[in-house]
Amino acid sequence: MSYKKTNKRSCTRVYMKSRNALYTRSKAKDFAWRGRKRNPIQKVQPQGKATRTKIYIVLLFSCIVGMLGLFIYQPFFHISNVDVEGIESITQQEIEQTVYGAMDYHRWFLFPVKSFVFVNTVEIADILNERFPLNTVTVQKQFPNTLHIQLEERLSTVLYDNGDAYHFMGLTGKIVEPIRKVSYAEWRSETAMVTSTNELGEEISEIKEIARYHTPDITALEHDIGVYPLIVDTGHGNTGTLEVNTEVMQESYIAQILDWYNALQNTLDMEPVYVDMSSPYRTILYIKNGPSIYITLPEGESGPQIERLRTALKEIPSLDAISYIDVRYAGKIYWQ
Repeated sequence: MSYKKTNKRSCTRVYMKSRNALYTRSKAKDFAWRGRKRNPIQKVQPQGKATRTKIYIVLLFSCIVGMLGLFIYQPFFHISNVDVEGIESITQQEIEQTVYGAMDYHRWFLFPVKSFVFVNTVEIADILNERFPLNTVTVQKQFPNTLHIQLEERLSTVLYDNGDAYHFMGLTGKIVEPIRKVSYAEWRSETAMVTSTNELGEEISEIKEIARYHTPDITALEHDIGVYPLIVDTGHGNTGTLEVNTEVMQESYIAQILDWYNALQNTLDMEPVYVDMSSPYRTILYIKNGPSIYITLPEGESGPQIERLRTALKEIPSLDAISYIDVRYAGKIYWQ
């Protein structure tokens, strides 16, 4: 039997080609590789539409930045109106100058602080508290360019009455400005019949003034000047009309008196008329339609005395029959 070499060679060649092809495919891709499959629910956007979407996003972002820039830098949205309520001695112009001065710079060297976006109301309130004597201050923004400021002034001056003239006095105890003379009608004299013997041994009787009492005309003062705490001091030799900057009282005394005024008006529902501190250790607070209050003015004493008065008001059944309350002594309260 004879064999054909040509057929054998052909089979071998086919086998080698198949083995080489398998080897080549196995090197390029393993059997676990399946290729990337398309998500059947994924929406494929045409290339032109995807480009338009990116352009729209860029345009939207640019519009937002442009609007913010307009809102920040456009003068229409800068604070240009300051509305102030509660001012008495402070002027509108002083408040406005302080507010505009507080906003006259750029935050981070880029953004104007006077822009409605960057106005810091807390910062402005703090600056006003530092610049002016205020009890309370509230600052609010109103779109697009207005600041509303509500404030309550703290007293910077009181009235000082030495029996001869009324003066404005600063909280440091120095005269700020003379106001007017005390009228004769504001003095009351107490007289008595006095008997004496002359050179001939004869008894002579005559009426003499034995005491003088000064009562300020509060109604006229409030009408002419306004409502201020009034301090009467006729016992320290400061007579006549006093010059500006004359020091007449310790600063601590004035602070104690203002503590009393605040406590009486705000927490004890009593209205002080004036205070006579001719003797600091027997200072008298005169109350409208109420008893007088005897206090003393050493520094730091107002708090404990106010608490003693608060206790007395709880224990006294009615103030109508009471002429005075004495709270000068620790642990003791007197009234009559």
